[in-house]
Amino acid sequence: MDDSAYSSKAGPFHGASRFTIQQAYMAEKIDIERAGNDDLLVTLQKQIAHSAMHNSSERYDVPKCHPGTRDKVLEEIDSWINNANQESRTMWLDGPAGAGKSVIAQTIAVRCVEEDKLAASFFFSRHNADRNTCRSLIATIVYQLSLYVKDVKKDLADALQNSGPAIWSMSLEWQIQKLITEPLAKAVYKYPTITGKCLIIDGLDECVEHNMQGEVVRCFTKASFRGLLSVLIVSRPELYIRQEFKRAPAGSFIPFNLNEKYDPEKDIDWYLRDKFSQIRLHHPLRHGLDSNWPSNEQIEQIMNGSSKQFIYGARHLVTATFVQGNVT
Repeated sequence: MDDSAYSSKAGPFHGASRFTIQQAYMAEKIDIERAGNDDLLVTLQKQIAHSAMHNSSERYDVPKCHPGTRDKVLEEIDSWINNANQESRTMWLDGPAGAGKSVIAQTIAVRCVEEDKLAASFFFSRHNADRNTCRSLIATIVYQLSLYVKDVKKDLADALQNSGPAIWSMSLEWQIQKLITEPLAKAVYKYPTITGKCLIIDGLDECVEHNMQGEVVRCFTKASFRGLLSVLIVSRPELYIRQEFKRAPAGSFIPFNLNEKYDPEKDIDWYLRDKFSQIRLHHPLRHGLDSNWPSNEQIEQIMNGSSKQFIYGARHLVTATFVQGNVT
C-alpha cells in the first residue's frame, strides 16, 4: 500500500527512524492512574447504599433531637468526639426500642457536618434491602470519606485500584484494613491536621445477618485509625452485639447506656408540652381547642404510659394533631 495513505494521519512517531519502543503500556498506565483518582470513585457508587447515608432523600425529614432535649447525652458524645486525648475511640450507644437512639445518631451526624467532623454515616434498616446487610457497608463508608475528608481521596482511590474488584468478596476485616485503615494511615502522615472525624453506624441490630452484627463490633473495636476516626456504634443490646462487646479488649470502647445513664422523663415532658403548645398555635383547627388542652392530667397519663420512651409520646402527638379529645 502507498505510504501516502497515512500522510493525513501522522502519529507521534511520524518521520522517526532507528528507535525502539519499550514499555508499550504507557498510555494504558496513564489512563489507569487517571481512573484511580476519578473514575474508580465514581464507579464506587454501584457498590454503595445511598439510602443509608444521614442525608439520603429516602430518609427525608428524619427527626432530630427536639431543642432542649437530650442535651446532656449530646454534650457527652460531642465531648468524646472532640477529645483528641481520649484513648477509647469507639463508643457503643445502646438502649431499648423507642428510646430515641436513631434520633440522637441523626442529630450527631448533622452536627458533625456543620463542624466539619463527619467522616461517614450508615443507618441500617431491616425493612430496606439496600441497608439491612453489611454488603455495602464499607463501600458506603469509603465513598463518604472521599467526600467529607478530601485529603484522603487519592489514598482511597489508590487503595481501590490496588485491591481490585475482588475486594468486595473479601472479609469485612480485610476490607476495613485495605480500604480504610491503610489509606488513612498514609493520609494522616501527609496531612496531620485531618484528625478528629466521626464515623456513625446506627441501628446495627437491624442488620439481618445476625453473625455480622458481632463481626462489625469486633472489626471496628480492633481497627486502629491512627487518631483520625472516632466510631459511634448505635444499637439495641442484642445478643451478638452484646457478646462481642464483652469480648472486646479492656478500654477499646466506651459503653453508653441510655436508660441507665440518663433519665429522659424531664426531656419527654418538655417535648410534649412544647409540641402541644405548637399545635395550639398553628393547627388549622386550633380555634376549637380548649385553652387548657391538654390538661396536666392528660400529659401525666402519656408520661405514665411512655415507659421513658420518646416514641410513645411522639405517637400521641401524631394522633393529637388530627384528633382533639381525651389523650389516651
